[in-house]
Amino acid sequence: MLGGAYGFLKLIFHSETLKLLGVHAFGEGSTEIIHIGQVVLSQGGSVEYFQTAVFKWVNCTCIIYYI
Repeated sequence: MLGGAYGFLKLIFHSETLKLLGVHAFGEGSTEIIHIGQVVLSQGGSVEYFQTAVFKWVNCTCIIYYI
């Protein structure tokens, strides 16, 4: 995820409601992004959050932008 050979981010959404159902991340630096999915999941958020969110710090959150 951080320029290494291995890393993975998977966001699982309901096909009709687009509500976030699960978040999987592994690889170097995955701890920098897993908490974002955790918060959206706990608040009952949907794909709309990821489409409209602006992150003002540079780290692995840029991966989520390309959903």
